[in-house]
Amino acid sequence: KMLGSLGSSSIASFQIASQVFQMSYIPGIAFMITMSMLVGRLMGAAQTDLLWHVAARVAATALTCAGALGVAVFYFAQEIAVFFSPNDLAVASSAAFLIKIVAVNQFIVMLNFMFRGYLNGVKQTTFLMIASVVTTYGVFLPLSYIFAITYSHGLLGAYAGVVTWNVVDTLVNAWRSRLIAKRLRQEKAISDAVSDVIEEVTS
Repeated sequence: KMLGSLGSSSIASFQIASQVFQMSYIPGIAFMITMSMLVGRLMGAAQTDLLWHVAARVAATALTCAGALGVAVFYFAQEIAVFFSPNDLAVASSAAFLIKIVAVNQFIVMLNFMFRGYLNGVKQTTFLMIASVVTTYGVFLPLSYIFAITYSHGLLGAYAGVVTWNVVDTLVNAWRSRLIAKRLRQEKAISDAVSDVIEEVTS
């Protein structure tokens, strides 16, 4: 309804940019699932000392992929937009600008996926659900409306709300991941200390 008030051209441009985002979204889902499975497996094997090392390697690979994909999408944004809208160059031009924003934003989304995969692997699903609801309805929708409608920035304003939301959501998940990693390291240190004491006593 919000985009509808901006006109049919805005809706068309948004749909094109959304299609590009959905296609570039798929690798992020795959890497998030990989992160979640590997972290969950290490948790099940009580190898929490390896969690951050493994998570960092998966994240590095994922962000490299996101960077390469983002550069390609950014560079060919105009060609991609014209492919979707060959008969309306005004829509294609508007969509090309949005596609460039999508390309940059995709890197942020991939980083967020890495934190979400990590948190899912360490059984923080309740936190993820609550954080997602709070940031979506507390940041995404209000800011998109304010930027797009209240301040009359149109599609650019709507996407400014989207990018801001992704940054906030990523920071929240990064903060929680850091807390969990710190807690797990402390628990591992205590467990190792207790094991050393028991070994000394029994020997």
